[in-house]
Amino acid sequence: MTDRRMWKAVAATLWLAAAVAFGAVPADPILNNASVWRCCFVTRRPVVRVGGEVKEVLLHGYSGVWMVAEGGKELMPAMESAAPPPEWTRPDFDDQAWPRLPGPFFPSHRGHAYCKEVEDAGYLFFEGAYPTLAAICLRGKFLVPDPAAATDLKLSLAYRGGVVAYLNGQEIARANIPEVERARAIEALAEDYPREVFVKEDGKLISWGFGDPVKCHAQLQKRIRTLSDVAVPARLLRKGVNILAIEAHRAPYHEAIMGQGRSARGYDINWVTVGVTRVELTGGPGVTPNIARPAGIQVWNQDTGARTKASDYGDPCEPLGPIRLAGARNGSFSGAVSVGSPEPLRGLKAAASDLSGPGAIPASAVQVRYAAADKEAGLAFEVLVPEPPADAVVPVWVTARVPRDAKPGDYKGSLTISAEGAKTVTVPIELRVSEWTLPEPKEFRSHVGLTQSPESVALRYKVPLWSPEHWKLLDRSFELLGQAGADDVFITALRRTHFGNEHAMVRWVRRPVGSPKPDLSIAEKYLDLAIKHLGKVPVVCLYCWEPYTGSHYAGRVSKESRGMLYTVVDPATGRLEEAEGPKWGTLEVREFWKPVFDGMRDILKKRGLEGSLMVGVAGDSQPNKDAVEDLRAVAPEAKWVVHSHSRADKLFGQPVGYLADVWGSPIAPDPAQTRLYGWKAEFLRTTFPREGSNTVKPLRTWSPLVQYRLALEGMSAAGLHGFGRMGADFWDVLDPKDPLRSTYSRSLNLLGRYPESNWAQLYLGNSTPYVLVPGPQGALATARFEMIREGAQDVETRIFLEKALLDPASRARLGDGLAQRVQQVLDDRVRAVLLGRTSWLLFAGAQERLDRLYALAGEVAARLRE
Repeated sequence: MTDRRMWKAVAATLWLAAAVAFGAVPADPILNNASVWRCCFVTRRPVVRVGGEVKEVLLHGYSGVWMVAEGGKELMPAMESAAPPPEWTRPDFDDQAWPRLPGPFFPSHRGHAYCKEVEDAGYLFFEGAYPTLAAICLRGKFLVPDPAAATDLKLSLAYRGGVVAYLNGQEIARANIPEVERARAIEALAEDYPREVFVKEDGKLISWGFGDPVKCHAQLQKRIRTLSDVAVPARLLRKGVNILAIEAHRAPYHEAIMGQGRSARGYDINWVTVGVTRVELTGGPGVTPNIARPAGIQVWNQDTGARTKASDYGDPCEPLGPIRLAGARNGSFSGAVSVGSPEPLRGLKAAASDLSGPGAIPASAVQVRYAAADKEAGLAFEVLVPEPPADAVVPVWVTARVPRDAKPGDYKGSLTISAEGAKTVTVPIELRVSEWTLPEPKEFRSHVGLTQSPESVALRYKVPLWSPEHWKLLDRSFELLGQAGADDVFITALRRTHFGNEHAMVRWVRRPVGSPKPDLSIAEKYLDLAIKHLGKVPVVCLYCWEPYTGSHYAGRVSKESRGMLYTVVDPATGRLEEAEGPKWGTLEVREFWKPVFDGMRDILKKRGLEGSLMVGVAGDSQPNKDAVEDLRAVAPEAKWVVHSHSRADKLFGQPVGYLADVWGSPIAPDPAQTRLYGWKAEFLRTTFPREGSNTVKPLRTWSPLVQYRLALEGMSAAGLHGFGRMGADFWDVLDPKDPLRSTYSRSLNLLGRYPESNWAQLYLGNSTPYVLVPGPQGALATARFEMIREGAQDVETRIFLEKALLDPASRARLGDGLAQRVQQVLDDRVRAVLLGRTSWLLFAGAQERLDRLYALAGEVAARLRE
């Protein structure tokens, strides 16, 4: 370049910078809330400034009351996450293990009861979650093709607490946070908030309801601090990828929240003092914005544990990486990429190759599916279908079924993706197979309590109940449930139960002379179909009791009871009739039930399932003494199934054999204190994951997918066998005008549709009514079902390792070094689950932990074979 041309370029750059500064040229957004951010969330116990001194507080109760550390026992381990290394702000830092999210951090929480009131008040950032959140670290990326052509940028932030901003590792702004030595910077506290943002003039806590969002609007807005139009020198830019790093810090809570709300001795914390609610990095030409999906078709890596959104896009500053899978022989393991375009994708196709390594895994063992919308649940990318939907974003799932005889080692292959108007993209597939061989799902030790609904299947596909077409469809449902190691089979002997069955499987055949005779042929065939796919299930529950037949609640005996509702069939016509049987405590009731249990006992004995017979289903309303004694008289060996809020071990002296409870479910302890092993417990206790009072928080239809993946492992670490009272296929099958829709949920599925078997808060759909969905030829898997299936494999691997550690002879063969490494990996997984309980956004590094789990299982298996 000549001197004259050089000075012209310099002059043009100076003019452009001045024009941008004075508004002659509009500044373009480069990064904002819509951008893709790599995130790290740091947790610590909350702190309160009391009399000038900062004190830690512990969670003291499920109600959310926090107490000063020396003032009470900690109810749930407050796991502290690792801080990122000091160099995390630099461009060369590897952030691929961090979650990828758009801002803000965090927005209004729509699950909160008073969210509508908050939003109507114009207060957009509900802060009522995660009081243990201490710091937020964000990394946003943007491209600068030619730094010489770029001008100064401007940065504006809205945040809670205090912030520090960096560009390519250089600090560019700091607000409401003192300077601290870099090695300890993440622990620094932001400037205190004034008393008025915590409490009202009368000293009472500002709540998220009762009119406070409107009355205290000005006070709530003061929680949001701002930093505006900070100049970012162009000299800090570099050619290629640039990193804007934002570090947000919490402020201590004010002592004014002491004695508020639910405790006179504790602190009622209802908002979090750290957050980044708005990011705006702007500039002129010379910088490539990263605020939306780029033009054309894009493919990016997708975490199967994270839900995809229609607004998602792959960060163009990050290269497309391989689909990485880690697992064991005889297991199935999934990874994914997403394909996106500004317009609906047409002609999308994806095909997997053979996987080559120490041996060969054929392409036929690598299943390719596409995530489509579940319209009933309102989830955009939930159903895994064999053909791609015509959407603008389509996640592509790859599931490798590793043969039992596969040689251990690293396998490589590829996924080829093509679409109309786009170049073919090849994504590498990397599979690491350990020397550990998983048992068949039928033999898994964890308990997967998914309830199948034959009536829902028949109604959805409009086929006669128990017809050949119906049995074929049921076979498909059980085939899928068998892949996850499902364990529950319910045989309805009553009609109009909570499961919404109009008639029962057990029918009484009308006879010319004498009372009707029970017919168990449907029940027997249904059980055989379940055994075919599930194996020797531990629970075969004869559903023969409902609260309307005679119950007591909290010690109060129900004054209303009636005879059980059952089904009579006319042998000549096959016509089904409704009938009402004898009441509990009468002479006739034992004669009524004895042939049923005699028949069930014979059926189960022939199949080696004598110990699986149970009766139920009891809940918070439990059977009265007459019901328990009558059933004990005809089936003394049959234990009770109880699905309730609290724990129950016996009902009038009769043992409970299978419990799924809500509130009483324990939380896994910190492994540093003690360790629990669900598989060792003799009592079959599970959790009904309706609420967040257990280790993994609720398993609702809309819950984060990673919760489903870690549910069984978290429950095992809490001393539980698994989960119960979750639906497999209770689909929406009722007409919206049907008067028999559940008076509790008003849903269109069959659950609780009869008033006498409503069950209110114990409505089964309060977890999830289904994890399978109806496809053209039968049930299909959802993403959450796949997470359950792979989670069952993970916990089975964990159990294998735990057994090796707990058996003295096996541990001696491992040696101290290997045994210690195994224990460390298992403990790290429990701590990760406990961290995720605060927020699954904290659950980073999942793939690395899976790699270590399966690699160590292979190492242990090899050592034990020596």
